[in-house]
Amino acid sequence: MYWKRFKYLLTAKQYDAVWIQYETLPYLPFFIENLFGLYKNKIIVDYDDAIFHIYDQHKNFLVRCFLNNKIKQVMKHAHTVIVGNSYLEEYAKKSGAKKIIRIPTVVDTDKYSPTTIDDGGNTPIKIGWLGSPSTQHNLYVIQSALHRLSKERHVEYHVMGTTDDFDIPHLTLIKHKWSEEQQREFLNSINIGIMPLTEEVFTQGKCGYKLIQYMAYAKPVLATPIGINTEIVTNHLNGFLCSSENEWLDALKTLASDQTLRQTLGKNGQKIVEEKYSLKANQEKLLSCFLS
Repeated sequence: MYWKRFKYLLTAKQYDAVWIQYETLPYLPFFIENLFGLYKNKIIVDYDDAIFHIYDQHKNFLVRCFLNNKIKQVMKHAHTVIVGNSYLEEYAKKSGAKKIIRIPTVVDTDKYSPTTIDDGGNTPIKIGWLGSPSTQHNLYVIQSALHRLSKERHVEYHVMGTTDDFDIPHLTLIKHKWSEEQQREFLNSINIGIMPLTEEVFTQGKCGYKLIQYMAYAKPVLATPIGINTEIVTNHLNGFLCSSENEWLDALKTLASDQTLRQTLGKNGQKIVEEKYSLKANQEKLLSCFLS
């Protein structure tokens, strides 16, 4: 991987602008990147996660010592810093970034659109979680609420992106392997999308991509009110923000019992995505990063 990146760095001068996600050489000090003269170009760096906490919160003292300010230096020397939320924006300001543009995480609504409608029916209500092995621990935040719900309502818990051995004791999880095609099927099939989060510095940098994906498929959403989740989700408009076990349980029971409410919140969420979190709504702002 590093060999390819070194090769690209050597050819970077021939381009009018270079767009980088996070950094070019992970776990190497900034001065090594700077040796290539990369930052004499028009460098645009893009952040949709608090990647800097990988260094300043690392368990290894040497990593914290030598790389604590790595991302600050990248931001300071870049021509433009693109950020996905206010937490990342504040970090960029403190880093001394010359130009900061906030662009939310987006989806292409031409590709993200529902092909099925929540018709209630006689099937169990499907509660879906979409994530990755690095975020699956967040489901433990609401395990008690999920246990209680399963005793009161006919529901199924569908998860995509977990490890094969991931488990919540005494709860049946229906696991789905991730692929682009299966993700579309997954998002179409669920009735409710959830995004619980733990309270930690890393979650402050999240940009709500999974919520936006659920909403693009007209699904009502439930989320922990941390970071950008509080901007994406509005209670009773497109979903519910839930802080406690009882709030999660009450919101899940309400949505599981009310098909009309699920449809209304889902349609509202889909409209919000089209207006604020779609590729079409943000493409001009992104283009301006390269043209100005």
